[in-house]
Amino acid sequence: MLVYLFQFVSKIYFHIGANNIRSQGAIERIGTDKNAEAVATYSDGTSRLSLVYQISKAK
Repeated sequence: MLVYLFQFVSKIYFHIGANNIRSQGAIERIGTDKNAEAVATYSDGTSRLSLVYQISKAK
């Protein structure tokens, strides 16, 4: 899937919940870097912290 996406973009960002340790480990194993933290507010008014990971196209 990443190979396909990199045909169109040079960077891909993943937003993963701060409490989702399994997904954080998985995304780190494919070579992403943690960039930032973001708070997402949902339509029901709740807010959750997400970690933002980035992977760039190899040159």
